[in-house]
Amino acid sequence: MYKRQKENFADSYFYFDLANKSEKFTAQSVYHFGLAANKSGNTSKAIKLLKSIAGQRNLVGAMASFDLAKIYLEQGNNEFAFTAFKSVIDNKSGGEYRIESSFAAGVLAYKLGRYSESIALLTKHLEDYPESPYGSEINDILAPAFLNTRNYKPALDYIEGLEERSETILRAYQQATYHYGVENYNDRKFTAAISYFKKSLENKIVDSYTQKANLWIAEAYAIGRRYKEALPYYNDAVALGKLDDGEYYLRASYGRGYAYYNTAEYPKALTDFKRYVNQAEKESKQYGDALVRLADCYYVSKEYGTALNYFGQAIQSNVNEKDYAYYQTGVINGIQGNVERAITYLN
Repeated sequence: MYKRQKENFADSYFYFDLANKSEKFTAQSVYHFGLAANKSGNTSKAIKLLKSIAGQRNLVGAMASFDLAKIYLEQGNNEFAFTAFKSVIDNKSGGEYRIESSFAAGVLAYKLGRYSESIALLTKHLEDYPESPYGSEINDILAPAFLNTRNYKPALDYIEGLEERSETILRAYQQATYHYGVENYNDRKFTAAISYFKKSLENKIVDSYTQKANLWIAEAYAIGRRYKEALPYYNDAVALGKLDDGEYYLRASYGRGYAYYNTAEYPKALTDFKRYVNQAEKESKQYGDALVRLADCYYVSKEYGTALNYFGQAIQSNVNEKDYAYYQTGVINGIQGNVERAITYLN
């Protein structure tokens, strides 16, 4: 059947081509000539013919632009396809072709990374065609499109206004609430930040975002010295282990170590600081601080030899905490009766 159809298109193309040498074609005939050329495999000829009438502001012009867009899609030329679909949308005589084209153009804008344009096209589509069969697909595109504009509040407003939310939308919501929480955290609006981080945790779809949301809730509480409230969130962040490069796992270990340290749970603090010191890069911002806090934990436990070892590492390392390490080393030597060594370090 397909072979016979292809032969029919080839015959049609042959006779159109023959007639074109002596007849003046109407736009309708040029359109059918273009379709025949495309179906018979002469794509370049089809494009040339359809382009010649695509600019006309009538139904035939809309049909030509629409079929031109489909040819470009088959060729993988999304940029040209997008322009052709836009031509259909702008053609007020396009009828049903405008519905299909406004959806297709919005999808292509998203694929091309034009997120604001995609949002404008797809929201207009929903306004113009409230009974659109593409409603659920559009929502799945709009949610990440809003997210990619990094304008998170409109993304949240849009998603929260939806009656139904697919997993794609919930994934976007988890990320948008997290990022908006970070914006509030950076603006030192900690109460609002905690609220959005907790909203993010309502949809634990992507583990890395779950870990980060837990960490920043804990950090926000810790800033307010609410260490007991911070600890469950540090625990959840640490429990997820090393995700990606392990940065947030180690940061949560360090933060939890401080929460334990500030609530006088020194053995637990020691475990977290030791993990950080053993696994973090020595060039990391918190390395020197974690090193002396670990030494302090051993000092409080009266394990002076181990405390001196870690204070010694701080003195030998390129860290900002050397003065404190010298001081504590002097104090410990004084406790142990090594007066001359104590004076040396204190000096």
